[in-house]
Order: sequence, then structure tokens, then C-alpha cells
Amino acid sequence: MTQPVDAKPGSGYVPSVSRVASMRDRSGFLPLGEYLTNKDAARFLQVTPRTLRNWDRAETLTPRRYPINGYRLSRREDLKALLEQVDRGSGPSRAR
Repeated sequence: MTQPVDAKPGSGYVPSVSRVASMRDRSGFLPLGEYLTNKDAARFLQVTPRTLRNWDRAETLTPRRYPINGYRLSRREDLKALLEQVDRGSGPSRAR
């Protein structure tokens, strides 16, 4: 049973992995507006998703949680600000 991508929230419809993958825009990111998934945010910052989870635990970067599944979502502006901190030498280290 295939439902359209614009299925109503709460309808119980969960798109398949291949359907979600086909929704990625030309830059390779999911179309979530100003938010990036943990995987996309890691790619944006050029770190691993595990590093982002560690920064979340250390409260270096505090992502929001998607209310339905609890996935981490980071705002692009927050990630850009973190990159600027790293460039100035006041943010977390990218390499270990």
C-alpha cells in the first residue's frame, strides 16, 4: 500500500527507506527546511554522527528532537555558528 508523500500526520503512514532516500534534494540532504538529521549534520560539519551524539551529551551542541520518533534535528544556523566557533578556536575540536 503506497500513500503519497503528503499523507496526513498521525495517519500511521511511514515512508520506506527508498522513498525517503528519493526525497533528498540535489545537495543530498532531506528537505527538512532549516533542520538537518544527525547524519546530514555530521556530513555538513565533516565529523561522524557519533561525534555529534557525544557533543549532544556534553551539551556542546544541543539538537532538537523530532516529536514522533525522537531523532536529533539540528538547525543549519546552529551548525554554521559552531563552525565559526571552531574557526576562531573557541569551539570543539574536529580532530583527535
